[in-house]
Amino acid sequence: MKSPLLGRRSPSIAHPAGCNAEASARKESELSDDVFLIVEEKPLPGDWNMAADEFLLEQTIETGQISVRIYRWEEATLSLGHFQKWPDGDLDLGLRDLPVVRRLSGGGAIVHDQELTYSLQVPSTHFLAQDPAQMYDLVHAAIIDWLAAKGINVQPRGAMEHEKESNFLCYARGDWRDLMIGNEKIVGSAQRRRKGAILQHGSILLSKSSVSKFRGVLDFHPERFQINQDLCQELGLVISALLGKNTHCIQWETAIMETIRRLARNYRTQSSI
Repeated sequence: MKSPLLGRRSPSIAHPAGCNAEASARKESELSDDVFLIVEEKPLPGDWNMAADEFLLEQTIETGQISVRIYRWEEATLSLGHFQKWPDGDLDLGLRDLPVVRRLSGGGAIVHDQELTYSLQVPSTHFLAQDPAQMYDLVHAAIIDWLAAKGINVQPRGAMEHEKESNFLCYARGDWRDLMIGNEKIVGSAQRRRKGAILQHGSILLSKSSVSKFRGVLDFHPERFQINQDLCQELGLVISALLGKNTHCIQWETAIMETIRRLARNYRTQSSI
């Protein structure tokens, strides 16, 4: 099967039993047949990444397709939550010097650098669109299992007496669904609903950035895995298994890439925002 709007595909991949089979089986009757997976071959600029997520969300609204995308970042980039204002007070000079983009989703600012980022888009008719909170839970549970298979133990933060929402940076805030290694936040996710469809994207910190104090998985477990295309593909298949019965690995058509480049202009901003 070919995505109506995305482009060339590899043969479809039936989800292996290891890809969170329990979660998939629980909702087997509600799963759609096809998920389209894009695993970007190289790190990309921040404005392109945000534009690609918006493009996929719009195609989900128009066609009902389900998509998952795994990507990385060409350089350290600061993304602001959709409704977030630039802070009135002083901000670390290293952050002010970064390229800045604004996400579709809400939440605090994120320094994207040494990380894997996922995004997924589901239409209003998908069972998870009826229960967005469950989408967080299923994706984070799948990431927990994926890392556990590599000998890495991460756990949800759990209930807190006081949620930390005032900090400018997302990874200095706290939500009970955050995934943690000890007291360090490793995974955070956010959503945006548009015309009933939902975009969810999230960051998995791999290692500490030169412009950020937050540590990642490999700072705690430096020899557990290597960051390469196979790792990105693994993560994409794990997430896709939650959404549909078959995954079709696809690549961008040239014409679609040009459309995304034009959209990317809307995401270019300056730290004086």
